[in-house]
Amino acid sequence: MSSAAIFLAAAAIIVLPGLALRAVLAPTRTLHWSTAPALTVTAAGTLSTLYPLVGIAWTPWTALIGLIAGSLLLHAAMLLLDGRRRRGTFETWGAVAVPALGLVLAAAIHAAAALSVMGSIGRINNSYDAFFHTAAVAFMRQSGDASMLTGTAPLYSGVPHYYPTAFDALATLLPGEPIAATNALSIMLVPAGALTVLGLVDAVLPDRTRGIDRGIVLLLAASTVLLQRSPDAMALALGLWPNLLGAVVLSAVLSTLVRMLRGWAGASRRERARGAVELTLVGVGGAIAHPSVVFSLLVLALCGAAAVAAPGRAGRPSRRTRAVSGALLVLGALSFLALSVRLRHMDMTAPPPWGMLRFVLDVLADRPRLGVLPLEMWAIAPVLLVSGIGSVLAWRRRERVAMAASLAVPAVLGLMVLGATQAPVLRDLTNVWYGAPERVAPMLAPACAVLCAVAAEAVADRSRRGAVRGATRAGMVVLAVAAMAVTAMPSRTPAMADLFTSPHHDRYIAYVTPEEQRFIDRAAQRLPDDAVVLGDPLDGTPVFWTDGGVEVVYPSLVVPGALDTRRVGLYGDEVHRDPEVCASMRRLGVTHLYRDTSPSSGAEIASRREERPWMGLHGIPVEELAVVDQEGPYTLYAFDPPC
Repeated sequence: MSSAAIFLAAAAIIVLPGLALRAVLAPTRTLHWSTAPALTVTAAGTLSTLYPLVGIAWTPWTALIGLIAGSLLLHAAMLLLDGRRRRGTFETWGAVAVPALGLVLAAAIHAAAALSVMGSIGRINNSYDAFFHTAAVAFMRQSGDASMLTGTAPLYSGVPHYYPTAFDALATLLPGEPIAATNALSIMLVPAGALTVLGLVDAVLPDRTRGIDRGIVLLLAASTVLLQRSPDAMALALGLWPNLLGAVVLSAVLSTLVRMLRGWAGASRRERARGAVELTLVGVGGAIAHPSVVFSLLVLALCGAAAVAAPGRAGRPSRRTRAVSGALLVLGALSFLALSVRLRHMDMTAPPPWGMLRFVLDVLADRPRLGVLPLEMWAIAPVLLVSGIGSVLAWRRRERVAMAASLAVPAVLGLMVLGATQAPVLRDLTNVWYGAPERVAPMLAPACAVLCAVAAEAVADRSRRGAVRGATRAGMVVLAVAAMAVTAMPSRTPAMADLFTSPHHDRYIAYVTPEEQRFIDRAAQRLPDDAVVLGDPLDGTPVFWTDGGVEVVYPSLVVPGALDTRRVGLYGDEVHRDPEVCASMRRLGVTHLYRDTSPSSGAEIASRREERPWMGLHGIPVEELAVVDQEGPYTLYAFDPPC
């Protein structure tokens, strides 16, 4: 199947199921449908977890049937709340068509920029997390179990583990091999993040901006998301796909919350109930995508509480409002700190070795922890500058949501810096994000987009009263398209895609060159159906499973959890002397041995790792083994444990 077809399928599966549910919830303004990705995640996560409990396999057909059944149940619930369905209000075509066409263009540019370096949508992602997810998708397709409770059990030697599998469940439904499916879905999530930001910005913009002017402001604000490098880093270089999915859903949750709170005072009881149902469904999607979304919402909610407590247009808030806001601030901050300390075991990111000053510059320049990337302040500086202007306007006008966004930007930047210090209590603040700044950075996207929208709307409103209206519109469109085009520059998305595919960057990754991937694909076709390949996963052995469908002992870089797999990984070179090691290999059903002796082999990588659970595999003697296939440093042997 062509790359374009898989990309289209990925875009469809992100948006269409949620659109169906959104239409059932209530006919409403069109851009509120930007919450569709969140509702898609809610449906996929819920159904894929419930299905194994009743013995139903997770397949495209069963997912479709479940979506139809869920839509009917939701429709019945809405009828009970409303009594009768109401006609909604819709924006003019200008407010819808401009951002919609812009997002289609952005998605096409982003996909083309990534493929220009990858070469093929089936090119292996060389990151630790990507190997985990591609193997998970292959297992889920085989077993029909994509549950967040049991779907990843095969990766943990059959022991059930909780894991946020919404991304994997969606990728399981896509056409193509697991590698191609996960690649396409992760790349499409970046423009999907701009889609969900559209809804948040639309909820903040005043009603005076309408039609094509509103559409242009929305497009310009959403394009700021594409200028940030952290989403690209998570999609292409680091394989942090559940976190990226959570970042996409975060803006949808925020937009739903803002709309509900703004209309709460004048809403009827039924309207409030309908809003609460929608917020619950979208919020569940956030928690399902990745639990860190809950903490991100807590951080942003604290900023919102502080904004509510600040003086407004009518003067100081009432004493009751200030008391409630203050209590929420204190309670929320203490809860956040307590939970963060409780999650201290999740701090897996070492302090930056190049010093705090360099790290602060990296944070301000939006450079992820990838030393080979250039420090490009020119791309993010305009976003920060316009966000600053939007902050000033927000506080002058006392617009609460924009005020909260202005507090969120320095709060998130500060959180990233504090998480990189040596002080344990300060480092604890980013534990839920594994201490990794690129996992915290996506909180900046909705905040900066809101502030940029405030500034852009002020310009649009002023120009509407003068003779420069056409020039202002054209200028904003040019800026939005330029922001999209920046992603195609060699140092942006293509650079991330190079990290995605290149074996020449010294990181904690399983190096698999294009030559090795082609060899494994070819060798896998020569193996019988009952073959089991033993090999260091750092050698690329998991590709036999994810690309070739051949069972392997170590399908990912997860540390072996069972006794037999641990024993074989550590002491495999004792197979001829230790009967227990040989018996473990026999129980695992090993029939073949894969060995990579290139400069990017597992043996070379393992020498730079403190944790080497597969170090014993490299000493297994191969002199007397029959060669099944060989090409340069890559060799597949027939192997029968000698016991």
